[in-house]
Parts: sequence; C-alpha cells; structure tokens
Amino acid sequence: MLLSSPNLPGIHLHPTHSSLLLSVLFRSTVRHADSLWKCTHSTVDSSSFKSLHNNYHKLILTSKQQYYSNFVSSASHNPKRLWQIVNKLLHCRSSSPLHSSSPGISHPDRFASFFTDKISKLPLFLARNPATSSSHILSPPAIPAGF
Repeated sequence: MLLSSPNLPGIHLHPTHSSLLLSVLFRSTVRHADSLWKCTHSTVDSSSFKSLHNNYHKLILTSKQQYYSNFVSSASHNPKRLWQIVNKLLHCRSSSPLHSSSPGISHPDRFASFFTDKISKLPLFLARNPATSSSHILSPPAIPAGF
C-alpha cells in the first residue's frame, strides 16, 4: 500500500520508509516554497510556505518524540540502563564526586588536615570572640609536652 501526502502532490511513500525520508522530501519542498514566495511575494505562496513549514516542524517533533519514546521504552525493564539513557538525553556528565584540587595530597590526608586545622584554630577563635563562648564551656585542656 502506498501513501500519498496531501502537501506533496505526486509523491507516494511506502509505509516502511522512515520519517527521515519524509523529512528530506518535506525540507526540499519547504525550501522550494520559500524561494517561490521570495520571488513572487504573493499571499497564496506565503500561506503555502507557512503551512508547509509548520507541517515540516510538526513532522520533526513527532519523529523525535517517537524516537525518544522507543529509546526509553526499550530500556524500561532495566533500571540501570534506563537511568543511563535519561542522563544521556539530559546531557548529564558523570563526574567523580571526589575531585582532587591538589594531586599530591590524598583525600584521607586532606580530610585529616582539615579537622586538625579546625581543632588548632578553635582556641584562637574562642579567645577573639568571647561573646560567642558560653560560661559553661570549659577551655581545652593543656596538651602535655611529650604528647
């Protein structure tokens, strides 16, 4: 069974042809209608061009929706693959959650030095800001010299 397009007289498409072929045919027809309208500036050619142009964009949107729908439904039984597809469609990049700003220092060392620095700066902070320290907070014990 051959299908004919009302906007493309004389063009018959077999149903097994992809929408890509139809979009190529539509695109050339839209371009032809555009150049005809630019030459004649008639309202008939303008409305024909606008109609073809709108139908072309509807065809593209429908094709994309069908493609992505098939793409997602093909992985509907595999959650891991489905999330990979969703991230790909959303252009998500999988980056390492542990980026290293200084390549020479390992993450555990940076983690340990962060807390060591915080603890060593705490008495200075409390001494400078007596209003924030409460009366029931004890001062840190003195660290023995050999420790």
